[in-house]
Amino acid sequence: VILHLGTKANKNLPNLITSLTGIKCKLMVIGRLNPELIQLLADNQINYTNLFNLSLLEIYNNYVQADLVAFVSLSEGFGMPIIESQAVGRAVITSNFDPMLSVAGTAACLVDPYSVAEIRLGILKIINDAKYREQLIAAGFENVQRYSPQNTAEQYSKLYLSILE
Repeated sequence: VILHLGTKANKNLPNLITSLTGIKCKLMVIGRLNPELIQLLADNQINYTNLFNLSLLEIYNNYVQADLVAFVSLSEGFGMPIIESQAVGRAVITSNFDPMLSVAGTAACLVDPYSVAEIRLGILKIINDAKYREQLIAAGFENVQRYSPQNTAEQYSKLYLSILE
């Protein structure tokens, strides 16, 4: 089960859909699908579920139900789904440029989101290589600590102190 969050153009769902052609999986999409995306899913014979208007608990439960999270976005303000995925122990495939690169660190499979072939290879590596998948998950748990409330407060404190100096 591959979880994907968001259906706006920057979320790059068409490239993800195309990359999944022929891969035995279920794609869970959170966000309302438009007719073009529904047609693309049908054309590529993708087994999918579409969910929207979910509560925070329902979104969390979908992270837990997923085997991996695909966040191959073309642009983001931050990339919170990366941290959310890692916090619940899910392997992440994401874009190899900022902010996704900085947020994920070395704890995600990094791919060129413009390359359907690269997305496909990354997903297959996560699916087929248990050792790699477990390494991503372990590194994800460590990465999440960078964003803990305590760590964030300490970083702000250091910033404010440096400004005062």
